[in-house]
Amino acid sequence: MDEGDVEKVWRHVRKAMLRIGASGVTPSHANSLLELLDAHDAVKVKISTDRAGKLDEVARSLAERAAEIRPPSHDGTAPAEVLRVRGMDRTVLFGNMGLAAKVAAGKYPPAPKAKWVSKQEYLAGKMMVEEEIDTFLEEGQAGSGR
Repeated sequence: MDEGDVEKVWRHVRKAMLRIGASGVTPSHANSLLELLDAHDAVKVKISTDRAGKLDEVARSLAERAAEIRPPSHDGTAPAEVLRVRGMDRTVLFGNMGLAAKVAAGKYPPAPKAKWVSKQEYLAGKMMVEEEIDTFLEEGQAGSGR
């Protein structure tokens, strides 16, 4: 995945869903990460302290623990892949297997949902447009008669 695709995924995942504290990576963290990836395809993990180790090492450790719980697929794809490590806010972006293919195919991140508009808002907007069209046409007819 190129950097532009990773940036799309980073912006789509709004906040960290998993936090790792001073105790470091535990098997329950890896299990939680796998469950979150099954549900969301991409997950941000916040590393809350320096005592857990360097950010890159903690990210790699978490990915390795996840691979111990759920071994890589037959093609060698790991169940949790580190997509980005962002040091300034101590956050790591993980993606599940197959995410790169979804991003390349344009299936991830999903398109934003259309904004719901009430019937009253729709009719008010429609009326404004009709008034603008009428005004435009009246000005055009008045200008052509001169």
